Order: sequence, then structure tokens, then C-alpha cells
Amino acid sequence: MKILFDSKTISDRVALMAKQVNHDYKDKNLVVVGVLKGAFIFMADLVRHLTVPLTVDFLRVASYQGQKSSG
Repeated sequence: MKILFDSKTISDRVALMAKQVNHDYKDKNLVVVGVLKGAFIFMADLVRHLTVPLTVDFLRVASYQGQKSSG
């Protein structure tokens, strides 16, 4: 498997994103919503860097209705 981004590059980018969110949402209440299960680790990493007041929640979605795939 070819590695596209090493862990340090990803960590640095997440920290940079959090810095921008902290700037953009200074003096505001932020709601962070992630789609389970794929966003869990990313959200945890991002939220650790956030310093603004925030609420965290998750949304679970499925593409199945009964026994058939809808997508």
C-alpha cells in the first residue's frame, strides 16, 4: 500500500485547520457534528486543538432500508 500522507503531515494539517476554526469562531459557540463511524478519529484529533466553546455530536446514517441497499 502506498502511503500518501505520513502521520506528522496529517497532524500538522489538523492543527492548522483547528487554528483557523479557532480564529473564525472566536467569541461564538461552535457545534461540531461528525458522521459515524468514519469521522470519529479525525473529529477527536480536531477537537483536541479547539479552544473555542463547542458542542460535539455525531450523526449515524445508513444506506439500507430493510434488506435492500438504497444506494
